[in-house]
Amino acid sequence: MVGPFMQGILLIGIIYWYSKSMMSMINDYYRSEFQRKLQAAGEAKAVEETPLNVDNFMDYVRELETKEQPTKQAVPSSIKPLNIGQTKKLLYFLYITGVYRLPDLCNAADSAIS
Repeated sequence: MVGPFMQGILLIGIIYWYSKSMMSMINDYYRSEFQRKLQAAGEAKAVEETPLNVDNFMDYVRELETKEQPTKQAVPSSIKPLNIGQTKKLLYFLYITGVYRLPDLCNAADSAIS
């Protein structure tokens, strides 16, 4: 009666030891990979940027505001509006490709079921 109990405890001990060693090995691998990535990123990025926090956030916003903002350009007069034939062709193409669907004229408000 004591034999199967001891065998069970031995089996649980072996499974625990194996699981712990596997988890330790996986942890060591990923720890070394993470350290390698950190070192590679540190060497590639020599100039360290200041992280944003509450104290320097408004300075960062002011710095962004002082940069040149893009200006809106006038539309050149050489661009002509589409004529009706081209518009119908475009709508037909969009309908065929499934991008544009014709409006449903028989909506739920006209239904006799509701």
